[in-house]
Amino acid sequence: MNSVLTSIFAGGIDKIIAAVGTVFDNLFTSKEEKAQADLAKLTILLQAEQLKNQMLVDIEKAYIEDQKSLREQIIVEIQSQDWFVRRARPAVMWVGTLMVVWDYMLNPMIQTVWHLARRTPVEIVPIEIPTEFWMIWATLMGGIAILRTIDKKNVLGTPDTPAK
Repeated sequence: MNSVLTSIFAGGIDKIIAAVGTVFDNLFTSKEEKAQADLAKLTILLQAEQLKNQMLVDIEKAYIEDQKSLREQIIVEIQSQDWFVRRARPAVMWVGTLMVVWDYMLNPMIQTVWHLARRTPVEIVPIEIPTEFWMIWATLMGGIAILRTIDKKNVLGTPDTPAK
């Protein structure tokens, strides 16, 4: 025990005080250190916010450019001399409409007349239209209706006129 006290008083106390000081320094921060840490946090948050805002601006610019490109493509298609290019979208509508009219109106009428003329029991068998057709056709029709409404109201604007 004497050797421990001797080592403490012989210069070991400096090491103990330094170790205790390091522990307290790690546990407790000064006001200046807290202020520096808060400033660093705010700087990082500000940089993140600026980056987010810049990304949103870039996304908006890309969207506007994409819309302009799409509008130009549609204008070129409409002005095309090729009949099919000008009428491709309406052709999809007409084909789908004709399929529905045939399957649910004309075909049952023809089958009914056929069976009545032959004096056989009327047995109407509609053509099975796949579910995928209905999903695609409904999506196309909805998209066309929405885009025509937007176009008529001039919501997006054109290169010549600004948006409303």
